[in-house]
Amino acid sequence: MSQPEWRPNRTIAFSGLACPHLPELVGDVDGMCGVGANGSEWSFFDGALRWLSPQ
Repeated sequence: MSQPEWRPNRTIAFSGLACPHLPELVGDVDGMCGVGANGSEWSFFDGALRWLSPQ
């Protein structure tokens, strides 16, 4: 089922979705972001998963 109002850049997710293969599985997720178990931040940009280390 499609959710036409859903936008990945307005979505904050749990660390379980920080999977580099997510775009292959569901399509465009650019802008989706979240926090890892160690406090690091992650986001998808240009189809790739990017991690930012905790400070």
